[in-house]
Amino acid sequence: NAYDIGTPKDMYAAFKKAVDEDFTYARDFGNINIETLFDSWVQNAGSPILTVNRVPDTGVMTVTQGRYLLSGTPAVQTWQIPLTWTQAGHLDFNRTRPATVLTSQSTTISSTPGNHFVIFNIAQSGLYRVNYDNNNWGLISTYLKSANRQNIHKLNRAQIVNDVLHFVRSGHLNRTIAFDVLDFLRNEHDYYVWNGALAQFDWILRRLQHMPRAHEAFASYLRGLMASVINHLGYDERPNDSTSTILNRMQILNAACNYGHSGCI
Repeated sequence: NAYDIGTPKDMYAAFKKAVDEDFTYARDFGNINIETLFDSWVQNAGSPILTVNRVPDTGVMTVTQGRYLLSGTPAVQTWQIPLTWTQAGHLDFNRTRPATVLTSQSTTISSTPGNHFVIFNIAQSGLYRVNYDNNNWGLISTYLKSANRQNIHKLNRAQIVNDVLHFVRSGHLNRTIAFDVLDFLRNEHDYYVWNGALAQFDWILRRLQHMPRAHEAFASYLRGLMASVINHLGYDERPNDSTSTILNRMQILNAACNYGHSGCI
């Protein structure tokens, strides 16, 4: 459409032409209209949250969608959401091709029975937050605090941290569960994971400014969380530092100084 005004219909027609040329789309997603899928994201305000409730004995997962809001009651909205997920026991964070597309408010998906955790939104490839049932959060928390933590993709660890802190703000998740999950940060050194946490920690601290004792208690808690990553990064740049290491040192030390870290005094 080089010589005329483009419209959404033109864009969707181009997308449809492309997927029609890909036999795998017709094979795997033949019931999904590409225009309807894209339009659900263009027309709906905000972004969705998935709530995943899994029954360990059967492995059946109930996946429900809704609009995510920090406060208030959201209107009923439906996105067509490509879903990716993986399960403890055979974790695979390389397969970002959707397993299915959620086209309704709720659906059920089968997983291998047993007391295993699941993680949705592999490598944070979709634009949605994910909340789980308390048992699944507990299993994720235990795994994150183990020596196998890095088997979970760094972008999923980042999403878990950012989602949990947002859910504390919005009331979607019990604070005790949330901070139990966050405790793995005591041994976390990755730039992306900490980047997902720091802005939300700053928000909590600002909310506590009028309560000096609570503010200092939370700042002390944060200094404890950051002790390992500060020790890992050090204060001085090294010749072989990667870009992410340099950026991580900048964000960590800046935050630590704001939290009253003794090395800044």
